[in-house]
Amino acid sequence: MIFVEISIPALTPRLVSPHADVPSIMLDVQYRMHPALSRFPAKEFYDHSLLDGTVSARGEVVPELKPPQSKYLARRTVDDEDTDEMHNIIFLDHRHPEARKDRSVLNVGEAQLCCDIVEDLLMQNPVRKKKKEKRKKKKRFVKGC
Repeated sequence: MIFVEISIPALTPRLVSPHADVPSIMLDVQYRMHPALSRFPAKEFYDHSLLDGTVSARGEVVPELKPPQSKYLARRTVDDEDTDEMHNIIFLDHRHPEARKDRSVLNVGEAQLCCDIVEDLLMQNPVRKKKKEKRKKKKRFVKGC
């Protein structure tokens, strides 16, 4: 086994220095993260200037980034009342015991819980193929040739 230690504090100034040989590009708008996730890089690296392209003009998060339906995800509460919003992260506590196998540890109950969660997500959130969009893209590509 090989362990490599990289000194990030020493490396970072060399990468972002005005004299660095590594070109850097700062984003104006990000289109991949939920606004709750993009707050940190927007604050720490962009001095709050990074905009979210994942929010509609009305200030709503695009549907693709909303939490999926799942019996494992609880609804958010405001003043002790449930809302239509779902939590987008959850920590599950379980009492399934670990077992030893050779020099390793396994947890059959935890693995089954993971399978149950994946099955629940797949059953409650079927993947819909966007056939019309794919056809339009294909036609545009063929026309442009």
